[in-house]
Amino acid sequence: MNHISLPWRTASVMALLAFLLIACLSALSDSASAAVPGLQRAVRSTPASSPTAIDRPVSCPTGTKMLSGGGSVVGGAGRVILDGIRLDAPLNTVTTRAFEQANGTNLNWTLNAFAMCAKPLKGLVQVNATSADDSFGKSVVATCPTGKKVVGLGAETDGGIGRVELDDLIPSSDHVTVTGFETETGTTDNWTITAHAMCANPVPGLEIRILASDFGSFDGGGVTETCSAGKKVLGVGGEITGGVGQVSMDSVTPNANLTSVNVDAHEDANGTDNNWNLTAFAICATP
Repeated sequence: MNHISLPWRTASVMALLAFLLIACLSALSDSASAAVPGLQRAVRSTPASSPTAIDRPVSCPTGTKMLSGGGSVVGGAGRVILDGIRLDAPLNTVTTRAFEQANGTNLNWTLNAFAMCAKPLKGLVQVNATSADDSFGKSVVATCPTGKKVVGLGAETDGGIGRVELDDLIPSSDHVTVTGFETETGTTDNWTITAHAMCANPVPGLEIRILASDFGSFDGGGVTETCSAGKKVLGVGGEITGGVGQVSMDSVTPNANLTSVNVDAHEDANGTDNNWNLTAFAICATP
């Protein structure tokens, strides 16, 4: 008598197909719920003191890659300029730099460096663009390669030495724009400004959240933008409108649990009658 084994084989094949389907759905679910796995904030600070200039690097933990940077001057009260948030992908670090303005200050102040870090994103690459070397206010744009999106940003001046300040660090979907202005005292030295863009293949749920403060003329102010529910900060940006070299952006930082971005600024020692405002940019995605 011949034995018919087809039903057993059919059941085995169906069981295998069911297993593969479940595995695929699980992988898709994990990908959707962990678009940026291992996302975390690294921070490093200087002791409170009154140096003419100082910088502070912070590195991402082993196994993670730097996505973006942030920085803050605490206690400078408009007398200290946040001169740079430099991104260095090969070294996996963010370095902030600050200078006291031309007249200096006796205030004790602290410089903080922040790095947003995560498991390597697909296609992650750093793009830099540097302006002309002259003595004028200027902007420069760093553009991502075709098909990639901005996940983080930074900027720095070279040659400003306390007489040039970062006015804008603005992220868009595929490029970063930064602007620098000379302070009220100005300088005859040539200087440049560099935009850093961290770009990657499109990340599910990636968004740029934007919030602007009211216009006014005041000694200091800030604005905080929050990610959509369930999303976390990958990158931070800020913009001063109307300050024109007399308002210093002294904080562009993510909060500790990476749910919001805070941007602060102060007028310089002489103040200004100009009305100005601040805008905070938060690049967010599903962690």
